[in-house]
Amino acid sequence: MRQEILKDILKEIKIIKSIIKDKGSINAALMDEISKRAIFQSITNIAVDMHEKLDDETRAIFQEKDLKFSKDTRNFIAHNNKATNLKVVRNFINFELVRIEKAIFAVFQKEQSVNSSTSSNKNPYSNFFKLKKSFTILFSYIVALFFIFCGYLLIKGIKHIGGIDIAILLCFIPVFILFGIVAAVLRKREKEFIDTAKEAKTTENKENQQ
Repeated sequence: MRQEILKDILKEIKIIKSIIKDKGSINAALMDEISKRAIFQSITNIAVDMHEKLDDETRAIFQEKDLKFSKDTRNFIAHNNKATNLKVVRNFINFELVRIEKAIFAVFQKEQSVNSSTSSNKNPYSNFFKLKKSFTILFSYIVALFFIFCGYLLIKGIKHIGGIDIAILLCFIPVFILFGIVAAVLRKREKEFIDTAKEAKTTENKENQQ
């Protein structure tokens, strides 16, 4: 509910910005009767959302002076539309509206950060499995390269194999040994993760049964 109201406020701000952009400036927009009325309506909607729809906790994200100014501006518009001081409206758009928008964006960014952190905590092994996938792909390339080189040597013939060919072939040995050690470590870690997950699942089932 709170997010929807904040999004509504951002939508009204976007409308005001769009009108001003189309007219070229705030002054030009306020001099046009239709544009002025549309801006007044959006300002009124923003004030209503801030003061009547948001709870006190959410309203606290805004500065006190912005809250007061939005309410005063709404009152100017509501009680005497034709005699509204346009300087007050310009100040509201230039200063208060900008701070209101920044405050809402800050809330959304904070919530997004919390959600991302929560999502990461739900799957703590995601980085491990990404590493395993990368390792598997790299190892596949090394194996493919080894067989291609062996094929090249067979085509070349044993009699024509030189020292460089043998040196390259021998280089594969420590590479395979290293990959074998890494693979063993990854398998061990994966088994630990699986066992931990099974234990957690078993514990959860027992708790649910109780």
